[in-house]
Amino acid sequence: MRERRPSDAQPFVLWVLVLRGFGILALVCVMWLVWRRGYINRDQLAEGRPGDLLFFFIHGVHLVFHEAGHLIFMPFGRFMTVFGGSLNQVLIPAICTATFYWQGRYGSGAFTLFWVGQAIADVAIYAADGRDRLLPLLGDSDPSMHDWGNILSWWGMTERAQGVGAFIFGMGMTVMVISLLLQGLEVLRLAQHPEIVTTFEEE
Repeated sequence: MRERRPSDAQPFVLWVLVLRGFGILALVCVMWLVWRRGYINRDQLAEGRPGDLLFFFIHGVHLVFHEAGHLIFMPFGRFMTVFGGSLNQVLIPAICTATFYWQGRYGSGAFTLFWVGQAIADVAIYAADGRDRLLPLLGDSDPSMHDWGNILSWWGMTERAQGVGAFIFGMGMTVMVISLLLQGLEVLRLAQHPEIVTTFEEE
């Protein structure tokens, strides 16, 4: 192990803290965007309007894991094939989070936990649309292929789609808030123990 010299360590630690702070601020902006869009604001998506570029970029990332989930869970029956899309888009960031925490990389774990929360909030939009089925599906699929339309129908909860969406959205926002708090605590920990970031393994 080697350590940076004291003269080098102080500005390095300062830069790390500043970058972490800006990272947290950026995530706060993302959370505000998610909150402003809300689980119930589906009109822009339904009408094909572009909306916020960042919002659609993030949704596109989730969509990749969502579609992969349908294939991954296909061997487990029809319900898991349909539900697997939403499950997988949350499961992937959750696995990343668990891996980082297992490795003791708490800052990275707190960051990917935010991803988990945003993925859950993204599912909420789909769930809230389970009754009306207004959202355009991938490849202009028939509305009967709507994941949450089918899931809620099987559960006998189609008329409660808005409530289900609200509950899932609340879960996502809660996870994002917890993530931001954990990241703030991590910044304080690094400020109090700069040796955490000034100690490196020799290559």
